[in-house]
Order: sequence, then structure tokens, then C-alpha cells
Amino acid sequence: MPHARVPDAWPLFLTMDMLIAYLGGDINARTVRKICPVHPLDLGANKVRYHRLQIDAWADTLKPRLPKTQQPVNDDAPEVDDGPITPEDNRMTALERVQARMAKGAKKCRKTG
Repeated sequence: MPHARVPDAWPLFLTMDMLIAYLGGDINARTVRKICPVHPLDLGANKVRYHRLQIDAWADTLKPRLPKTQQPVNDDAPEVDDGPITPEDNRMTALERVQARMAKGAKKCRKTG
């Protein structure tokens, strides 16, 4: 399914395709309907649209997803500032997870083969 063209300025009322593009384009309509609490508005004539400001308000309530490697805060531990998490840190964490899965999968294959 082709995605809607990303407009220079977003309209107030978004179609599902526009909403998908507005949310980044890497999500499908089924997932939007599953996770987004904003209900579409019925504009009549079989036209339903999502109110962009309600979508913005919902998005503002979303919490960031912390990396699994980040430990809970321990108030007794000395404070160490490793600096902000960089895209390189995220890539390394993802690479480590893939390598662990591959190693685990290789062990499973050896056992069954």
C-alpha cells in the first residue's frame, strides 16, 4: 500500500495514510488502531479523520523506552556521568543482542543436528 505524500504543512484532520506518515511511516494501520487511543472523527459522507492536535497530545504522553542495558537508579551508588546515550551506543547494544541471539540459535542447531 503506497503511503500518503508528506505535506509541507500538516492539515488539522488526517486520513489514516496521512496519520501513518505523520507518525513516521514505519507503522501500519492495524498497529495504529491498536495502540492509538485517539478515535477518528466522523465528518460525514463516509469520511473519517484523525484530529492532529489530539494525536500530538497523545504522543506527548508517551514515555521513552529505556535500553535494557540501563540499570535502575541506585541512590547509594556514587554518581557517574557517562554522558548521553548516543546513536553509536544504541547500535552497539542492538549488535550485542543480535550476536547473543545468533549464538543461542547456533547452540540450538548443534543440539538438534
